[in-house]
Amino acid sequence: MDITHITSLLGGIALFLYGMSIMGAGLEKLAGGKMQSVLQRLTSNTLKGVLLGTLITGVIQSSAGTVVICVGLVNSGIMTLTQSVGVIMGANIGTTVTGLLIALDVGELAPLIAFVGVVLAVFVKKPQLQHVGQIFAGLGVLFIGMDMMSAAMSPLRESEAFVGIMSNFSKPVLGILAGIMSPTNWVGFVGTNPIYGVPAAINAFAQGLKTVRPEGRILLRWACLPDPERPLDFSDRPEITVFYARDSREAPDTFRDYGLCRRLPSGLLQPLGLPVWRWDIFYQAIIRSILDGTWETGANGRAINYWWGMKSGAVELSYSADLPGGTLQLLDLVEKQLQDGILHIFPIKSYAQGHKLCSPKGPIYSPKELMEMDWLDECVEGSLPHYDELNAKTRFLVDINGLDIIKQAPDSPAAQ
Repeated sequence: MDITHITSLLGGIALFLYGMSIMGAGLEKLAGGKMQSVLQRLTSNTLKGVLLGTLITGVIQSSAGTVVICVGLVNSGIMTLTQSVGVIMGANIGTTVTGLLIALDVGELAPLIAFVGVVLAVFVKKPQLQHVGQIFAGLGVLFIGMDMMSAAMSPLRESEAFVGIMSNFSKPVLGILAGIMSPTNWVGFVGTNPIYGVPAAINAFAQGLKTVRPEGRILLRWACLPDPERPLDFSDRPEITVFYARDSREAPDTFRDYGLCRRLPSGLLQPLGLPVWRWDIFYQAIIRSILDGTWETGANGRAINYWWGMKSGAVELSYSADLPGGTLQLLDLVEKQLQDGILHIFPIKSYAQGHKLCSPKGPIYSPKELMEMDWLDECVEGSLPHYDELNAKTRFLVDINGLDIIKQAPDSPAAQ
């Protein structure tokens, strides 16, 4: 993601917000300043109230604004409390309209909608039609902005660093599942590339494993360091049948996560738990963070940071239908506790290889600390590969998103 994509994202955000603003202004002008009286007439029953509240909130993207209008009408006696209930219910439904608009593929129609709106607003003399044109122009600009944001963010789908960081929140759950399903204390993990977030993913997986199997051990191998004598399905190690695998559907020189698998006696891999990407949820969350004022880039920001993933719904886990019912219930409980912040992935005191104490600066690891984590849990057998061992393509990726420690003199072999 280069400067061009960043500027396109900012431009898309600007068009989205501006389109919403002029659309709301056009609606207000079309109502002729009589929105309150219109609201009172259209709330004669609860169903009408729900529909009206949904419509108004979907347009102005402010449920609080709709509620304020209701409070004023109730206080003045124009609307009854019963009538306002339907509108407020509709206001809560209306806040989901942004997500629905983003999910719909209307990008191709957006220029046409904007063109029709501009024609009505500029060339038609009738004020009512001008206001309608302003609404359509705002709607078209809004959709064009969303299309620009989607195009600007699309490189992130191909970014191994970003996808790896987004999926880290699911790793402890899959580590727990690995510990439950493995017949021995050994499980495998295939790392993709030694870039930001990958060591944290391995360590999060290790924490999950040790939750249910305190003596568990992880054999680490790297997809970026192929070795026929150390296959990535761990078939040379009969005690390892459950492991976190690389996606074999990708090109040979592309290394992406697949998920937790079990190697069957036939040699085939049975998926046990796979991350499922929900990019539509990701885009919606960005828009919502802009609208509610929580778009931040600091360590506590909720827009784009390490803690997105399962917590925001952008990453889901799909489990094998063959898993025991009790196991599925346990995993579901762990997911909910992680999402609610009740359960933390890393303890305050964690131990790296060599029994070296590693602790966060605060009560929990910050997103920056997790991204820059360059050590491996003491239950991991293996190490980070050295820069000189990597091929040209992986070196290029490491130069952009890689950890500085891998350029230092290696203390131990990278593959075990």
